[in-house]
Amino acid sequence: MLTVLFFTAAGYASEVALIPEKFEYRIRKNFPNAVVTSQKKVKDITIVSFTENNKNYYAYFNSDNEMLMMARLITPENMPIKAFTTVRDKFGISQIRETLEVYAENGGAGYYVEAEFKNRIIVAKVYSDGGLQIIKER
Repeated sequence: MLTVLFFTAAGYASEVALIPEKFEYRIRKNFPNAVVTSQKKVKDITIVSFTENNKNYYAYFNSDNEMLMMARLITPENMPIKAFTTVRDKFGISQIRETLEVYAENGGAGYYVEAEFKNRIIVAKVYSDGGLQIIKER
């Protein structure tokens, strides 16, 4: 479920007025100059958007206010070489709509790509070694 939240949160989320201090603290621990821009709730996940040095980031929290993961928007070229070439060869760079680099609190990392491919929107998880898994098609 979390993988789909990366690209669908804006369409299904409801705005939350205040950002709890616990979220602020966890974000500022890693990003001391962060500016929190919004917070959205999607089911039981809270997504806090913030910027630092003109870069966009997202932090994902569960209903117990525990941080699950953080993500940042990147260009496809900023993925590891094998991941980039897989995406380029599968979708074509001009078809990539958005790329996220994701780090889970448990140490896992990955890349998620949203691409327009054959008149469909594809969300795929891309691994550093070039592996690719389609998460959602619409």
